[in-house]
Amino acid sequence: MFFVQKRYETIYPKILTFVPMWQAFDGDESYFGFARDHLITALCELCLNINRDLLWKPLNHQVLLFTRNASPLVRIVAVDLLHELFEKVHTTLLLLFVIPYGF
Repeated sequence: MFFVQKRYETIYPKILTFVPMWQAFDGDESYFGFARDHLITALCELCLNINRDLLWKPLNHQVLLFTRNASPLVRIVAVDLLHELFEKVHTTLLLLFVIPYGF
């Protein structure tokens, strides 16, 4: 389990660095397509495979911080990611961390 945890802790921050990079895309649709098809899918699969609540908390916190980003595109992707995580992971733990952020 330690190896899986270390791999998870190495991979998820690198994937999250792509969330605020909306300027690197040609337009809003290409950014949303990339986020929907790659970012959200990768992070949800990562959470499903790790299957430990303790490890989801830092990821969830980072995504919640993206909801405070100056760009509305990044905020929309962050909310979509939170929604997909809640749908796929099926845990109320994620929802408890959202409450202090004013949703």
